[in-house]
This record gives sequence, structure tokens and C-alpha cells, in this order.
Amino acid sequence: MQEQEHYELRLDDLGFPFRPQLVNSLGIVAQHRFAVREARAAWSEIDRQIMWEGYEREEFSTLEKAQEHYELRRTALKLKGFIYSDMEL
Repeated sequence: MQEQEHYELRLDDLGFPFRPQLVNSLGIVAQHRFAVREARAAWSEIDRQIMWEGYEREEFSTLEKAQEHYELRRTALKLKGFIYSDMEL
């Protein structure tokens, strides 16, 4: 574990927000949301544990856009050398 970096990449279905995000001529419309989240961690010798160091999250209104962004981030991580996963898509 020492001197290793770790990434977590997730695609989450957030459902509908508590507060609607779109107002049209018919009134307020709640939009479904999907999030792609990427978190970075590294081993801390001082703390003797993994420390989460970075976090990015983007939201999308369609599953297709979220999946497209997820695949772009996954490919970028592979190109950096992070090829291991604990699950298959």
C-alpha cells in the first residue's frame, strides 16, 4: 500500500432533487440527475492509512451523458496506468 495512489470512479443515480431545477411555461419541472464522481487517495505513512485527497463531481440530466463522461474519465485513468477494478461494467 505504501506510495500507491488509488482512484474511485462512480456513476450514481441521484433521482430527483428536493428542489426543482427547471422552470418552464407550465411551471416547475423536477429533473432527474446522474452524477459521475472521481475521488483520489494515497497512502499516508504518518497516519498509517489511506487518505482521500481529491474529489470531483459532475451532474448530468441523462444517463447517456453520464455514461459517456464516465467512460471518458475511465479511459483517462487507464492511460495514467490505473487499470485495476473491483467490478466490471
